[in-house]
Order: sequence, then structure tokens, then C-alpha cells
Amino acid sequence: MHSDNEISLRDKIIGLGERSAKKSYYPQLQEKLKYLEEKSIALLNILEDLEDSEKELRESEALLQIAGRTAKFGGFSADIGEQKITLSKQAALIFEMPENYSPLIDELIDCYDTKYQNIAKELFFNCGINGTPYDIEVELITKNGKKIWVRTTGEAVKNSKRNIVNVYGAFQDITEQKLAEQKLKKSYDELKELDRLKSEFTAIISHEIRTPITSIKGYTELLNDESMGKLNNNQKMCLNTILENVIRLGRLVSDVLDISRIERNTFTLNIQKVDVKDVLEHVLSELAPIALKKHIKLSLEIPNITIDADKDRLNQVFTNITENAIKFSPENEKVEITGKEGLNSDILISIKDNGIGISKNEFEKIFDRFYQIDSSNRRKKGGAGLGLPISKGIIKAHNGKIWVESELNQGSTFYISLPKK
Repeated sequence: MHSDNEISLRDKIIGLGERSAKKSYYPQLQEKLKYLEEKSIALLNILEDLEDSEKELRESEALLQIAGRTAKFGGFSADIGEQKITLSKQAALIFEMPENYSPLIDELIDCYDTKYQNIAKELFFNCGINGTPYDIEVELITKNGKKIWVRTTGEAVKNSKRNIVNVYGAFQDITEQKLAEQKLKKSYDELKELDRLKSEFTAIISHEIRTPITSIKGYTELLNDESMGKLNNNQKMCLNTILENVIRLGRLVSDVLDISRIERNTFTLNIQKVDVKDVLEHVLSELAPIALKKHIKLSLEIPNITIDADKDRLNQVFTNITENAIKFSPENEKVEITGKEGLNSDILISIKDNGIGISKNEFEKIFDRFYQIDSSNRRKKGGAGLGLPISKGIIKAHNGKIWVESELNQGSTFYISLPKK
């Protein structure tokens, strides 16, 4: 809107033009007055635009100050020649310095913790001399002795001759963020230590349990062989039940020890030349009685491929996955194992079943320790949820990969990729 003075001036110019226009004997004056009228109106429009722009600028500045207070963010400009820094209102609040105070560059850097002063000074002057921008986080002590964390950034400003004359930048108080990070790290370190102690405790207990298990198994087998006297059928049946459960418990203890070694990175391999086909044939012969009970056909199609690997550990992996395939397949089905040489000096083994399948959102979870898919049908199958995590650890130790492809009620295929050497 125009002020009263602007309206009065406009009316006087227009009125003067109209009065002069009535006097035809003043044509030159009339023309100049008209020109003056046009330029004056244009000037008034410019003044009005400037007034609107100034209002918008004040509003933007107010919004910026609000944003600065909310984000604890303030700017600065540094005069390289005078070695002085001009702080914005919010930046002065961060350092707890007086408003409109312009400290020397060294005075401001002296607020930094001593371990950051040299690097901060180097970065700042490198920016002022070579134009290299910087972005660092430093701990400092404000003028009132308060310890805070600040993120500071800076960029060089050049004049028309491309000479650096100023460094413009910002300070942001990140104390709350840093305290949260430190608290999170402390919690993580504590959890990591607890996990280490848990793995160590598990390993010790498992070793202690393994000794009596071995003793029980040995004496049970001795009794079952009737080396210490004849047994009736009921006694034999009881001993067979004891032996089966002792073997099962022994496998569980071995699995717990293996997962503990994997977690503590103490897992070792006995690398030798291994014919993968021989290992798979041995696995199928061992699992044939289990498959026969469910009338499941086991098939193997693989050429003789020799790789550098731990034979016993590969046997363990193939047994875990094939046994699962049998376990989760309905009766009168088949489990197919195939193998071939890859293009990148590796081999690819697949173990396919026609069982109940796995949903996509559990493809990664099944390789987590103790994880079992929440299904009453699966729970009936038993297991501690350690076979797949151990298999993954063994394959990873061989620099290989293991993954699954599956659909619910459509079966699953586990893939194992291993380098030859």
C-alpha cells in the first residue's frame, strides 16, 4: 500500500500534468511533465515492491531465527584479513557469548577441547587460504564453562577477482545427539560383553556335559552288546531308548559347541582335497533308513568334483539340510540333490524337497540361531534351531554362500555355493 506522502506526490504530479495540458502553448513542458509523471509512477511502484520485499525478508529472517533456535544452529562469517569472526545471534548463544560480539579466530578456537584445537585451526585456515571446505565435530567449553559438542562447517567466499576474502559457516549444538550415541555405544558394548560371557559359559558347560554323556553312551553300548550278561527283550528295548536319547543329547551338545565356536570366531577347518560326490553319497547312505520309514526316494546327480574343504564339516552341512528335507516332506515324496561346476571356479549344490515350504519373510531368519518357524506342524518335528545357523557358519568359513528358494506348500530348494580352492 502507498503511504499518504506517496499519494499526495502522485496527485500533485498528475494534477500539474492535467493543468499544463490545458495550455496548448506549453507543448514542450507538457511532454516533459508527462515523462516525469510516468517515471514517478514507475518509481513509486518500485518503492512499493521494495517495501514488500523488505517485509518478506524480515519474515524469512524471523523464520530462520526460529529454525536456528529449534535446531540449535547458528551461522558465522570470518574476515581472513582482520582474523575476526562475526557470530549470528544463535551462534553466540551456543558459545554463551554476548550478542553482536566478534571474537578473534584464535579466541574462538581456544574454546575447543585441546585435542581438537590443532586440527580445527588447520582446517579453518586451509579453507581460508586454499578454499577447501570443512565439516567436523568437536567438543568445546563455552564461556560459562559448559561442556558441549558442536558440529561446525565452513566454506570460502571469493571476491570478483577470485581472491578468498571470507569464510562463511555454521555451528550446530549436537550435544544431545552425542550423549545418545555414547549411551547407545555403552549399551552395545555391555551387550557384546554379555554375549561373549554367555558363549564362553555355554562352551564350558557343554564340555562338562560331554564327558558324562560319553561315559553313559559307552556303558549303554556295552550292556546292549550283552558283554556283561544276557538281556531280556524289555531290557534291550529300554537300553535302545537310552542309547538313542544319549546320541541325540550328544548331537545337541556338539551343535551348541559348534555355534559357540562360530560366534567366538574360534571355529577351525581341516582343509584337504575332497570329492564332493563321495561326501554326498555317504550322507545319503546314512540317511537312507530315515527316508525309508517315510517311503521317500533320495536321488543324487553330480559328477566327481574335487575341492579344497573340510570333509567332516561338509558332511555335517549336507546331513543337516538333507535330513531337514526328509523331515519336512510328506510320505511317498522325493528329495533330489544335484551338483555342477559353476562359471567362476566354484561348485553349486542344490537340495530340493516337495515339503511344506517356507514363506519369503523367513528366508533370512531360518539361519538365525535357535530360530524355528512358528508352526504347530513344524514344532512336532523337533529340533533346537541350530542346524541351519551352523551350516551357514561352516559354509561361510569356506568362503561360500548358502541360501534358500521356496514357496509355501510348494517345497524348498537350498543352494550351496563353494569355491574349489
